[in-house]
Amino acid sequence: MKPDRIPCINPRCGRTAPAAKYPAGWEIVCHKCWKMAPPSLVKRHRQLSKRRRKIDRLIRMPGLGFRTNAIDRLQHANWCAIRVCFNPVDRPEGLDAFIEEVFS
Repeated sequence: MKPDRIPCINPRCGRTAPAAKYPAGWEIVCHKCWKMAPPSLVKRHRQLSKRRRKIDRLIRMPGLGFRTNAIDRLQHANWCAIRVCFNPVDRPEGLDAFIEEVFS
């Protein structure tokens, strides 16, 4: 992969995005993979983004000071859940044979 591109977090997807558009260390989900993500996680992502924008608008108002740590934590947790749905945890070695033996 070229150094000026960011890959989609889905390892089975070959799509990339230009790295110049995003800050260093960001991860992306391409549109096709985003449509395959669980609807509950997509809905939660949209909800948290709306809350973030609302708080950002309020912060710009004079005299109001808000802390956004809670939103940051929630967004991070949701993104981790999205990442896990594309990168499932591998099964321990021998589990498939054990399951086959038990249910045969």
